[in-house]
Amino acid sequence: MTACDIAAIGWIIALAGLVINNRFSNQRETRKEIRAKFDQLSKSLDNLLDASRNYYLDSSATLSKESMRIHESINSCDRLIEELFEFNKNIALQPDFYIIFDVVTGGKFESTKHTPGEHNIHICRRLSILKETLLKNAEQQFSQIFKQKAIS
Repeated sequence: MTACDIAAIGWIIALAGLVINNRFSNQRETRKEIRAKFDQLSKSLDNLLDASRNYYLDSSATLSKESMRIHESINSCDRLIEELFEFNKNIALQPDFYIIFDVVTGGKFESTKHTPGEHNIHICRRLSILKETLLKNAEQQFSQIFKQKAIS
């Protein structure tokens, strides 16, 4: 073996190391970006629940203001869920979110007949449970996606 052959083998090993390191770095950055989106989704869902509680329970709340907060939170959640779905088609959070959407906007939402108060507590309880279900499903899907990527 000549000195050129040994140098070539060294360059091939170094190049392979760079390619492998780059692949792992890209996977780590992707995982961080997706985790950040899940965290944003959690905050948007918290905002949605907070606005919904005020809208449905607090008789002193300004209903139009809380209604706007609800719409903003719904739009934010919907956008984040769509971005996650575009990243990986296996992230299927839409069905869980549509249930939340229906619970929040169903019934007398934005109706002149809507009256806040304790009689709406069942809506807020259900929203809390649905939010936790959606976040649990999101965590499970996140884990499954990145366990598969780590293996492959």
